[in-house]
Amino acid sequence: MKELIVQMHPDIFFLNQAELTSHVKALLVETGLDKATKIVSYCHYPALHISAMGETCVDSSLDNGGLAEDIIGNLYSAVNIADLFFVQSHFAKQLLENYANAIGYKLKKEIMVLPPPYDNRLFQAPNNAKKKIQFFIIIGYMTVMEQKSLLNLSKKTKTWFFS
Repeated sequence: MKELIVQMHPDIFFLNQAELTSHVKALLVETGLDKATKIVSYCHYPALHISAMGETCVDSSLDNGGLAEDIIGNLYSAVNIADLFFVQSHFAKQLLENYANAIGYKLKKEIMVLPPPYDNRLFQAPNNAKKKIQFFIIIGYMTVMEQKSLLNLSKKTKTWFFS
């Protein structure tokens, strides 16, 4: 990896595994490219959720071997080290910020949000469709804004959200 970085002199180093941000930063410092190369880190799954009590807590699915706190700590380190750190939704941003506050971790930079693109045609029946959509089920976390932007459906459509 080091040889490739030295040979390529990248302008941007995109990390789809944000937990590795500190390692990449150390490598860029070692190669003297830390000023020239920007680090962009993306967290696709913060592994946090809201408990029944309304508190942000670690998702137990990540705590295999007791690693959850360390992995979340690596994500917070990535926020502070990366030139740009982003997540896929305002909900994910809120989870990370709320948990940082709960454990007393100081985030030095802002977490940015870049929602994934989607095609409206997937959610709209063509005008000549014989069958109208009557039921729509969405499974996963969505903010109210995401729900509104996603649902461009008839008023007669019944929709359920599961998270």
